[in-house]
Amino acid sequence: MKSVTRFVMAGLMSLGLFLLPRPGSALQTVTGNETAIVRVSNRDLNRFVAPHRLRKGFSNKPIEVTVDGNEAYVNIPPTIAGPVELHLLTERETYTLLLIPAPIPAETIVIRGGTELHPAPGSGDYIRQIKSLIRAAANHVPLSGYDAILIADAREECPVNECSLIAVWRYTGRDLAVTEYRLSNPTKEPRVYRETLFARQGTRAIAIEAHHVGPGSATRLFRVEGADR
Repeated sequence: MKSVTRFVMAGLMSLGLFLLPRPGSALQTVTGNETAIVRVSNRDLNRFVAPHRLRKGFSNKPIEVTVDGNEAYVNIPPTIAGPVELHLLTERETYTLLLIPAPIPAETIVIRGGTELHPAPGSGDYIRQIKSLIRAAANHVPLSGYDAILIADAREECPVNECSLIAVWRYTGRDLAVTEYRLSNPTKEPRVYRETLFARQGTRAIAIEAHHVGPGSATRLFRVEGADR
């Protein structure tokens, strides 16, 4: 356990935490109880973050809307003339946004529900929250408000044949969840595993205990996602 703690502290202090790139680094914030007018990109993938899990998303024009947990990814072709109505549905309410497409870099649009405020992705508070969550998971001491679940009969999740990735523990809170995996090297040669190999849609951050893994050996991987994932 001491070696794990050293890994977490050293890794996080040296920016060993891999925060996944988002479609656009800037942020816009809108209020969910009113129709918001938002400038969006017609050349990059736009990301919307809602305060609750999304059931579906649709528009009055032929654009691509993909829903994943409490996030929606919107692709607007350059041939589509604005404005574009976007409707995002949750179990509780519907968020309506009026999109103004432009040839600009994509941004993350955060929808605030009511008066609740949560750390926005990319902010200092958000990064500190991610680090604290992974540190707690590595020590098997859940943060306040998080439930720990031992995963039984987990399926193989490694995207390539050169590794084995099996979920072991999952810690779930209101907004975020972190899953601890056993990352094994089933080959006869040493392997180097990088966080980018395990990125998937909806992932907020990934941290690997040891990147160099010998034949038949294993390490741990921590993946942070939205709690509704």
